[in-house]
Amino acid sequence: MYFYFSATFPSAIKLNGIYYGIITDTIKSVRLDLESDIFVEVCPLNAQGEQMNFILNEQFLCSPPEQVKLTNLKGGYLVKFTCPNKKEPFTLLAQEKYPDLLATVYKENGLKASLEINGDFCLEQFPFSADSATMSRFELFNECFLAIEFCGKEPWLVLYKVSGKIEKVLMRSCKLILESNVLKTQEDFIDMAKHTVISEWEYKNGELYEKSRQISAKKLLDPDKIPLKLVPYAFLEELSVGGCIESFLCENVKKNADKLKAYLGEFIGVIPPPIFRRPDEVGVVLIDGNGYKVDYFTFDFERGKICNIKKSAD
Repeated sequence: MYFYFSATFPSAIKLNGIYYGIITDTIKSVRLDLESDIFVEVCPLNAQGEQMNFILNEQFLCSPPEQVKLTNLKGGYLVKFTCPNKKEPFTLLAQEKYPDLLATVYKENGLKASLEINGDFCLEQFPFSADSATMSRFELFNECFLAIEFCGKEPWLVLYKVSGKIEKVLMRSCKLILESNVLKTQEDFIDMAKHTVISEWEYKNGELYEKSRQISAKKLLDPDKIPLKLVPYAFLEELSVGGCIESFLCENVKKNADKLKAYLGEFIGVIPPPIFRRPDEVGVVLIDGNGYKVDYFTFDFERGKICNIKKSAD
């Protein structure tokens, strides 16, 4: 079975006491036989990380610790070590006092926020990191909201309803846009077309709904002008953001274009096949419990257009 190791912090990795290499964004791959237990040591190279030791076996794959994110590659695993909430002193990032609300964003063994209104209190720890934060309170849909915008490696927005009772209604990696009493968010994707999605939101019956979305791209990809092997990737990325996919499809498949999203699943990413899979397969990444899994598909073409999509066996 193939294993790929990576980490969110620079570290050295040892397998059964043998130094294997340095991992961060650089992935180390190795083929391992799990018939016997393998002792894994992850040694941080700076103060950001933390020592991790564990036994790699079938039991570990079924129930990994919180700081380990597994991706089932159907024939192998990507094992990513994430930085635990390091012990750090209280650091104030932002605080706002309103007549009816006190909101504080701070670091203390992780990134946290506390919100207090008359009759309710909320304390939350976030699963991402940030260098700074800004807050804004606004009234919309006959309710009061507090937006916390985090700035770090990527932007994050957390939106709370703070009238009557505190309720978190949105948390995603995006930017906030408020204009003319309209709530919008902007997501910028690192994909082939460099998509940008601007979503307009509506609050109804206690929930936030995406009312509409506007999709644009910095690069206009013509399926007839890109290499055929890249067409499935461009198609899947266009489908993922809700863009126009008809130009990728032959006439017969266009008739069922509205069913493709359900057939392919709610995937969050697209990857090339690892070395133990067929080279003509394309992988889509899906959330699977606390980790991820990859389903694979093959594409048939007719005059450069997709005429059939087949799901591969696990």
